[in-house]
Amino acid sequence: PSVSSTRTARSPCRYVAAQFCAILRNSLRRRPTPIAVQDRSFLRTANIGFIGNGLTPTNHLGIQWFLEHCWRDVQRQLPGVRMRLIGRPPGERTVKGVQVPCVKSEDPHCGWAWGTVYSGVEAENGIDELGYLSAEGLLEEVLSWRLMIVPVLRTTGVNTKILVALELGIPLVITPQAASPFDLPENETVVAFADQALDFVQQTVSVYTVSGLWTQMARASRQVGGCAN
Repeated sequence: PSVSSTRTARSPCRYVAAQFCAILRNSLRRRPTPIAVQDRSFLRTANIGFIGNGLTPTNHLGIQWFLEHCWRDVQRQLPGVRMRLIGRPPGERTVKGVQVPCVKSEDPHCGWAWGTVYSGVEAENGIDELGYLSAEGLLEEVLSWRLMIVPVLRTTGVNTKILVALELGIPLVITPQAASPFDLPENETVVAFADQALDFVQQTVSVYTVSGLWTQMARASRQVGGCAN
């Protein structure tokens, strides 16, 4: 299977603070990783991930759309797969500088899955809310993923999560809207594009199961990631 639309990125570093790239590079240099970037392989990775602040409506709405319209079909075709969500979940509050988690039994707008049939039964349905992670924790988690999804249906700016995936060689299944700030021209297999539920499921399953496609996308992502170049 092939992706329906493939593109090559111009250096995304010009779209984000240079400090972000420096932090990422330094973290990769100094930390021992269970799966080093250069040693990542198809069979040493698993699960689907997403990075984002759930207090940002575009992030929550994107994940809500994916859970409502794609997740059941993805699970049916990929038995045992889990959805790993990094970032502050919707409903979390900050009180006097301290993050206070919401309580799902008290707040109907609590957690990434609120508004879907998975609310309150996330773990049983393969959805793991990891919350905020340190830079090293984030890198360790992301490097274990088979792929990252970015089902953001509208964007208000640069999605640095895309830069993380490109830099680390994590294959991306992404909407054109989320990728638009990066001006990714159609040229080479770097990311898999989809903006309809059926296509998003198909792209996710293809990248997850076809080792040749996965390897090609992982290698191309690293080549165009920008920060390491």
